[in-house]
Amino acid sequence: MRHLLLIFAGASALLAMPANAAPGDMSVVVFLAKAEKLKAQGMTAMFSSDLMRKEYPCS
Repeated sequence: MRHLLLIFAGASALLAMPANAAPGDMSVVVFLAKAEKLKAQGMTAMFSSDLMRKEYPCS
């Protein structure tokens, strides 16, 4: 029973990790701006890098 409890606790900790992500990683506005730019680039977007540039709005 203890083994099963440890497995359950580990699995729930792994599932909760995305909720604990740092708030400064990427805002929704930045994500949507990147998605729109990649959509406009089409197939050439596969070869573009994902470096932070000043063209994306902050927060």
